[in-house]
Amino acid sequence: FFFALFMSLEMQRESLGLLARHFRSLSALASGPGLLATRAFSYDAVRHDSSTDSTASSSTSGVQFDACATCSRDPYKGGHTKPQPWRGEEYSKMDCGDDSFMVTPRVVGVADGVGGWRKQGIDPSHFANKMMEYCKDLVQKEKMQEPLSLMQTAYKRIVHGEEPILGSSTVCLASMEPSGNLTVANLGDSGLVVVRDGRVVFQSEMKTWQFNTPYQLTGPPKGFPKGFAIGDQPESSAMGKVQVEPGDVVVLGSDGLWDNLFPQQIADIVSAANAEGKTSCEIADILKQVAFATSLDRDVTSPIQVEAQQHGKLYKGGKPDDITVVVARVVSKPVAGGDAAAVRG
Repeated sequence: FFFALFMSLEMQRESLGLLARHFRSLSALASGPGLLATRAFSYDAVRHDSSTDSTASSSTSGVQFDACATCSRDPYKGGHTKPQPWRGEEYSKMDCGDDSFMVTPRVVGVADGVGGWRKQGIDPSHFANKMMEYCKDLVQKEKMQEPLSLMQTAYKRIVHGEEPILGSSTVCLASMEPSGNLTVANLGDSGLVVVRDGRVVFQSEMKTWQFNTPYQLTGPPKGFPKGFAIGDQPESSAMGKVQVEPGDVVVLGSDGLWDNLFPQQIADIVSAANAEGKTSCEIADILKQVAFATSLDRDVTSPIQVEAQQHGKLYKGGKPDDITVVVARVVSKPVAGGDAAAVRG
């Protein structure tokens, strides 16, 4: 039961093809399958700038993120997700559907709650939001940054908590050291790419059991002993490392992004936006809108379509879903700037 919960691909869809085709002109579709992922939506994008222009001073101390997140709820899902004050004032009212995210100057993450829990009367967003809330709390209060340790500790809080948190979620976490060493832990079908000079120079690995069935963390159902672990564990995460440098752009997303846009499409959009001087938040918003338009286009060749065909399944066009996008530009950190300058909230 816990491994098989996933959203139906048979939703009714309307077309926003004009918007999708406009942005697809930025790039040719990649010939091979792209990263596949799921869930996140809400037409908001909030600026998370560095308050200090890193180019204004030659005195720097390593690198950090200039990060921004945005999300959009699946339009066919209905309902509304309650505010999440722990994200910070600027992000608290974003309705990401069953998705969630967290941003700090050194650690960013996304989580995608498994929608099938809704049939059991459980809010799928609750588990994903708690995972991201606990991860952010561990980063800010306990200075924990290593992604796998973060995931393990946050999950232990859920499993050992006084009140059981039912549900399941995929999780993707990435941390960056001042030296530019980026470490990724990805459990499920969310994911991450690093874009440099218009090219994807790194892409995280996904973990899935079968088509559209990702690995996921699961809260123990009622009646299970306290502390009992069920389902996939953080240790099953796909781990990755890459050296990044100032000017690189790290893009994280739930599968709502990766099911609808190929990695090279994302790189082309990021490159074009950079050339126009777009901010991290503006880039995140563009990616979200293009993914949203593609998700409702029956004529587009999408990653989810390619993946379905590889598994002998018939599917055409994009896939409506929650969409969450985190864009983290790698910037030089001023000596006196401090981590708080790079990300608010």
